[in-house]
Formats: sequence, structure tokens, C-alpha cells
Amino acid sequence: MKNHFQIVGSLLRNSEIKKVIKEKDEITSDVYRPFIKKLVEKEIESGLDVVTDGEYNRLWWHLDFIFHLNNVIRHHDANYYWKFEGVDAEGDRISAKGILGGHGHPFIEDYKYLREITPSNIDVKLCIPSPAHASTSFLEDLGSGGETSKHYTFLNIGDGIINAYKEFLSDFSEAGGKIIQFDDCLWETFAKDSGAEKIFGKIDMNQAFYFIGLNNSVIDYAHSLGLKVWAHNCRGNYQSTHMVSGAYDDISDLFLKGQNYDRFFLEYDSERSGSLDALRVIANTNKEVVVGLLSSKKPSLGNEKEVIEKLNYIFTFFDKEKVFLSHQCGFASTHHGNLLTEDEQFEQIRYGTRIANKVWND
Repeated sequence: MKNHFQIVGSLLRNSEIKKVIKEKDEITSDVYRPFIKKLVEKEIESGLDVVTDGEYNRLWWHLDFIFHLNNVIRHHDANYYWKFEGVDAEGDRISAKGILGGHGHPFIEDYKYLREITPSNIDVKLCIPSPAHASTSFLEDLGSGGETSKHYTFLNIGDGIINAYKEFLSDFSEAGGKIIQFDDCLWETFAKDSGAEKIFGKIDMNQAFYFIGLNNSVIDYAHSLGLKVWAHNCRGNYQSTHMVSGAYDDISDLFLKGQNYDRFFLEYDSERSGSLDALRVIANTNKEVVVGLLSSKKPSLGNEKEVIEKLNYIFTFFDKEKVFLSHQCGFASTHHGNLLTEDEQFEQIRYGTRIANKVWND
């Protein structure tokens, strides 16, 4: 029986992992792997039929993947900040010291381990930043004339990213990978009500077409390998805060209809996301949608009646079997985690499964 509740990917780190990260500012497989088997057991016990490693192998949802690409330098002593609601999130600057590549990435061995310890009837997905989002991590270094500018320009950094992702995905496919998920926080910045210009300056719509083309190049390659390619979009998630707003209504034609993903995980836990009618642009396609009507940012479970009413509304124009339920984002986009406990996190997941069973299986 297919479970129509899904998790986005990241899960809260336990105290042992957090302690190591605080002391060393890094995480290695000998630290996190002993905890992943128990984590997978909890995911399955909570009703999930698609599991992840909780992103235990990273400090940030996106930076660690990029750090481990070929010829990438992580500058520990050159921090920069993202502005979230009432708090600044600190991250490390990145530069390229040569041509970017994706072979030999440690996430491949982590995936093999996860697949090995997971029952064969349970699907496993790997979540990494989208190619478009990864490309933006080099822009500051390019703009300041840093090491990256010796190898790339603003015009061709995307080519380097595409090459690196193709190499990574070929290794992922050879390792038995079936489902890859690209996480992306760029889309909503192009909505009229995003407020992104206050953080990033003037928003150029030509960038939207560039990002879509970049993603589609890699998505199409992944499809040629036989992979399912999913996407997750949100408006920022750092210790239960958000970065920007931006309704899907403004950007659905571009980023939903215009991207070649098989399944979209979308943030819909607040009015900032706009109308559910934005989903109509992909309702009569073969694309699936995972509606993030629940919130991973707080321990309260939300309003079940309201969630079911919204799902039933979506079913009036979207094939019910192509719709899934989720939280708007993961529970720990960074190692800090959102403001709830591990027990509360799994109660949230079980709550989502109960709603899904009631809606799809009763």
C-alpha cells in the first residue's frame, strides 16, 4: 500500500552528533553512521515507505554537498551570513580551485550504506541542493575576484556545475540509486511579493530562466540514467525561522510547469505560499505534487480538519493518486535543527501518516 505522506528529508541530529560538530565544525562517517540504522527503523515505524539518512552526514542542507565536489575549497575563516526572520545564519564561503567535478563524492558511499541497511521494500532517496542553487554558492567569490574567477566567470560557472552534477549522478546510478531530490530555495525570490530585493538587491527575471535551464539540463541527464528526479522548494528554514515570502501564483508557470521534475515538494504551511490554485498548471501532466500543509517548525500538530479540507479541494482538479502530503520542509536544514524535540518530530511524522491513511486509504 503506497503511503501518501512523505518527509522532505532532513531530521533532527541527536546530542552526540551535535557535540562533535560543536567541537570540530565537521562530521565524519564514524560519528553519524552508528545512528542511522536506528533512525531508519524509526522512520519505517512511523509509517514511511521512502526514507532518508536524515542528512546526518552534513552541517548544512546544501553546503556540505558542494564542499565535497572536486576542486572546491571550504573557507572556514571567511564566514558570511544569510538573513532570516530575526536571526542571521552563519555559513562558510566557497571557492573553486580548478575545474569542478563530481566523481568520488563521499555521499555515494553514504547512500550505499543507507541502501544496505534499509529493507528492500522501502525506497531510499538522496537529497542534494539543486544545480541552480549550487551555482549561487560561487557567486560571492566570483564577484570579489577570488580563486573561482581564475577558472570560471559568471557566464560559465553553470557549465562547471552541470559537469560536476553529471559525474555525481552517473556514480549515483552505478551505485544503485533510483531517486534523487534537488532542494532549492531560489524560486520564490522571483515572486512579486517575495521581499527578496531587501536581501539580495534587484531581482533580474533573466536569472529565473537561467536557473531553470541549468536545472533542466541536469534533470534531463538524470532521466537518461533512469533516475526519478524530485524537487523541494521552500522559503528558508533555519531554527524555525524563514528568509523570504513569495506566492507560488506568480511563479507556477516558470518553476512548476517549466521544470522537468517528476515530483514537487512544495511549502504550503502559511499564507506566504499563496493559493493552492497555483498547482493547476501541472494538474493535467504526469507530474506529482507533495503539498507541505504541515509545519516542521513547531511541536504543535496543526489542524487536521483544515488539512483534509485543503487536500479535498486539490482533488477537485488534481488526480488524487498524484498528490501527497508532507511538512513544508525538513526538520533540520542545518545541524542546529528546528525548535522541537526528536520525540515531537516523530509524533509529527506519525500524525502526517495518520492523516494520509485517513484521506487515501479509508
